[in-house]
Amino acid sequence: MGAIDSERSPGKQREHYVIGSADLHYNRKVHGETGETPFDRWRAGIERIKYADEEKLRQAFLWREKRTTDKAGVFSLFGVKYQAGAGLASRRIELLYDPEQLDLIEVWRKGVFQERVKPFAVRRHRRPKARAENPAEPQTEPTTPAADWLGHLVAQRREQGFLEPTPRQLAERAVARRVEADQAIVDLLAETLDEAVFDEAAIRDYLERYGPFDIERARSVLERMLADGGRPDHHVTLYLDAIRNHIGGERP
Repeated sequence: MGAIDSERSPGKQREHYVIGSADLHYNRKVHGETGETPFDRWRAGIERIKYADEEKLRQAFLWREKRTTDKAGVFSLFGVKYQAGAGLASRRIELLYDPEQLDLIEVWRKGVFQERVKPFAVRRHRRPKARAENPAEPQTEPTTPAADWLGHLVAQRREQGFLEPTPRQLAERAVARRVEADQAIVDLLAETLDEAVFDEAAIRDYLERYGPFDIERARSVLERMLADGGRPDHHVTLYLDAIRNHIGGERP
């Protein structure tokens, strides 16, 4: 049988059943004209299959909106204000975002990635006083949605030897690649800069907003700067800006 989620509506149940039936039954039966099952016929030409670029695929499913920032780089999306960098003030920009995750959206201009921005908030210059915790106030734990409603279907596919990565695995791989790329930049700057100006927290904040950067191209930029008489004791953002300007917002 196909995958059925009893907690969902009848229409959704039928949709999941059809998907599971097609995958586990129809695709396994011998076709009258080809003399092969659709699954075997597909596997026979698997070496010719081209997989989509994961980053382009991710971008394809993001929503897009165009905005014009004001003189301070501020713009609004669904009633929430965001602020882009100073270089994007009074500019026409394109926003790429997940409508269910508006806490971080991507800003693009003329097809080139610029930065990631969070909701704009005016912060105090003084540190706020610590508030005494109220033990009587109930503490709520964050809830995690239970997703894996097609888990048993994935398990059957694995039993049949088809180890297709799950969306969760693809997401984890993307996160791992991002962490690895950012760590490489941190290590590169730690090796290159004077210890007095190396600021890992500032580097990671910068990479969260503008990264990731290709490590080899970043290394080339730093080597060129130092060879041209640059010094390794300037503020860390000077080197990060140089790397970003050289790469031009392209993804590694």
